[in-house]
Amino acid sequence: MTSTESWPDAAPLLLVLDGSGDRLHFLLAQEEGDGLSPLCHQTWAVAGQSARFLAPALQHALALFGRRAAEIRRIACLRGPGGFTGTRLALALAEGLAAATGALRAGLDVLPLLAEAPADLGTGSVLPLTWSRKGQVYAQAFAAPGLSPLTEAAALRLEDVLELCGRLPGPVTLLGNGLHRNLPFFREGLDARRNARLLGPDWNQPGTETLLRAASRAKYADRPVQPLYLRASDAEDNLPEFARARGLDPEAARTLLQPGTSLKTTF
Repeated sequence: MTSTESWPDAAPLLLVLDGSGDRLHFLLAQEEGDGLSPLCHQTWAVAGQSARFLAPALQHALALFGRRAAEIRRIACLRGPGGFTGTRLALALAEGLAAATGALRAGLDVLPLLAEAPADLGTGSVLPLTWSRKGQVYAQAFAAPGLSPLTEAAALRLEDVLELCGRLPGPVTLLGNGLHRNLPFFREGLDARRNARLLGPDWNQPGTETLLRAASRAKYADRPVQPLYLRASDAEDNLPEFARARGLDPEAARTLLQPGTSLKTTF
């Protein structure tokens, strides 16, 4: 069989894309009856280089299995909260594939998926944290067991996370890349609290089984997945400085960024 041939009577494919964290990864699965059978799950530590790796890696994986992009019928994207650039690139790839193949799309929220990942934690709370910016993380607390939300997803200062830990039912289990990028702070801040548990970096992103479960129960539609941004981007916050450096009035520059505004250039 060559890489351009498809398996006879091949089952439809489902693709899960995640560019929201420190590592880029995708999961390719085959639909079998009412379930999903994973074909491959690939991960790369290529922060800031998603554009170079994601589409070529997917193309290579399809070729290895003798499959075609046209056989991808559903695409689930982790929509955040997390890294802005990686999330946008994953969503852009999903839209490009959907435009070419007619695949349906669904968005998956990162924080609930991280809360699902740890093995039996008993009772207490689970607090996944993803990186936002220096001194800040995205956070949402869940009750264990059952994982019913205790708080809304929000961008919090590190000090506010410590305060939240003091209010949650214990023991409180923290995990995610927001924890590990700020590990010295949380180790010191939670050192005196016997009801706090810090999980290792193996729990920084959802695993294969977690992604399969989430993708199986997601609601798919023929429309773009909207990213989950819980704060303005750094570029938006720093727009006045960027505008002045280029000789533009900050308010005029902000107006140009509004939806539906056209930029006319004279040559």
